[in-house]
Amino acid sequence: MEPRACVPVLLLLLLSAALCTADYPLDCCLTVVDRRLPLKVIQRYSLQEEGRGCAIRATAFLVKGKWLCLPHPEQRPWVQRLIEKVDQRSQ
Repeated sequence: MEPRACVPVLLLLLLSAALCTADYPLDCCLTVVDRRLPLKVIQRYSLQEEGRGCAIRATAFLVKGKWLCLPHPEQRPWVQRLIEKVDQRSQ
C-alpha cells in the first residue's frame, strides 16, 4: 500500500476517535412541561444547558424510571426549590 493511500484512512480513524470521545449528550429535552411534581416521586434530576449539544435549557427529572422535562430552575423558582429539596434528601 502506498503511503499516500494511508493518509485518508488515518484521518478517518482520527476523526472517528475524536467523535467517540466528544462530550455529546445521549438525549436532550426538546420541549418542557410546566407541571409541578410531588417531591416523593422524584428519583433524581439532571440540568440541561443550551449550547452543550442541546437546543433548550431544561431540568430533566427521573420519575418512575422515565425522564420528564421541566423548565430550567432560572426560569421557574418552584423548580429551583424542588431541586434544593431533592439535594437535601440525598445528603
